[in-house]
Amino acid sequence: MLLRLLTPVLKLFTAKECLAVISEGIECFGAMGYMEDSQIPKIYRDAQVTPIWEGTTNTLSLDFAHALFKDLPNSLKVLNSFFQDFSGGESNILQYYFQRFQTEVKKLR
Repeated sequence: MLLRLLTPVLKLFTAKECLAVISEGIECFGAMGYMEDSQIPKIYRDAQVTPIWEGTTNTLSLDFAHALFKDLPNSLKVLNSFFQDFSGGESNILQYYFQRFQTEVKKLR
């Protein structure tokens, strides 16, 4: 269940972050990073379409919502457990936003 919920979120995150990572790679190589011989500019151009290949932001958001509402009570338990494990049981900003998320989702029912 957790994998089904987080897959669209992780796909979106990696698709959006790849440009920043490749841009940093270009900077690491200095002037060679801009040369066509290094293949890095080609990788950068290809990475610009990654968010489109992986699905638009709206499509991935709908995919997450579909997985969430398919079994809402269980989905919320799974996400809550994930955030508890992720935070080590300590109260943090993730827990705060998850509580707000849970409250808003319950209003939709």
